[in-house]
Amino acid sequence: TLVVSDQISTSDRMVDLLPDELIPNSLEGCEYPNHSVNIDDNGTPMDTSDDVQYGINDIRVSHLLNMQSGLDVDPPETDVDERMTRDWHYEYDWVDDDSFYQGKNNPCIDDETVAEEYDDGWDAPVKIETTIRETLRLPLNYQPGTSHNYSNIGYTILGEIIEEQSGMEYEGYVLEYVLAPMGIDNMQLGKTLFEHRAENEVTYYSRTNKTFYSYFPLNHGITGATVPDFGSSDAMPKPYGGHTPMKELAASGGWISNAASYARFISHLDGALSHPNFNDSFNFSIINPYDSVGSAYGNGVFHGSNDQNWSHTGALDGTSTRFARSLVGGESVVIVLMINNR
Repeated sequence: TLVVSDQISTSDRMVDLLPDELIPNSLEGCEYPNHSVNIDDNGTPMDTSDDVQYGINDIRVSHLLNMQSGLDVDPPETDVDERMTRDWHYEYDWVDDDSFYQGKNNPCIDDETVAEEYDDGWDAPVKIETTIRETLRLPLNYQPGTSHNYSNIGYTILGEIIEEQSGMEYEGYVLEYVLAPMGIDNMQLGKTLFEHRAENEVTYYSRTNKTFYSYFPLNHGITGATVPDFGSSDAMPKPYGGHTPMKELAASGGWISNAASYARFISHLDGALSHPNFNDSFNFSIINPYDSVGSAYGNGVFHGSNDQNWSHTGALDGTSTRFARSLVGGESVVIVLMINNR
């Protein structure tokens, strides 16, 4: 909708569209914005000092949409992990030093400023704005546009771009300009804790009863407490407080819906239903200007070789979803599956 209204272009640079406070400052010992050491597809540091340097100034909107920004990958099973920055926990990532990427061990993470911003953890969990700022200072995995790795952080950044360029909160913009013209009035961003669930929202169950340290200080407001306590690894159920706070997922998977509204949403993306604020929505959804890297990921959907078969999955502890879209007798058919465990 922002592209159709000429407010932005997919060729615009990310750094030109974000608010200034999300662009990182320089840190002593960190080569930001261009790094002589980057990370390959296996999560291994590689020396690129003799090659053309690149950094966040090279990331375009299209790279974020097509998962080709180089910002983030699912961590491989190597000694170099903790790259999924969206899931960082205040105590066990931001101010820990167990791995290459964690705060006190990483010259490109401003752990002192983070500690100050969050009152040494009392004001946790960490907001997505902080996560984006600190992630943008890290070495990229590859030159933007030259490879593809599924990356949620790119979509959280797109949410911030929507806010900055529209002057509206992300959820409000989507509700007014995207969902309302579809006749959808029952989608919203989810909340983290059980007591904050929406009306008619299901209860989520971890399939294996997974737990984790609380993302919220368990002793906040308790008289005499001097240090925030996030509990042990069994402190919180993964679906309710033991996983990334839902508010911070927002544009990268934080919505709740029912199956009918989700199917209606997809039917507007593929053009089976028309939308006043979309233009050529079928081709926009599947376009990937960097197909030379072998990716079948468009601007939000996986598509088959004939461009007609679409799908996408999503999963958190406590929920999993899938949609599939194909042609049956020349007609667009959308199937949606939603489950309240993983």
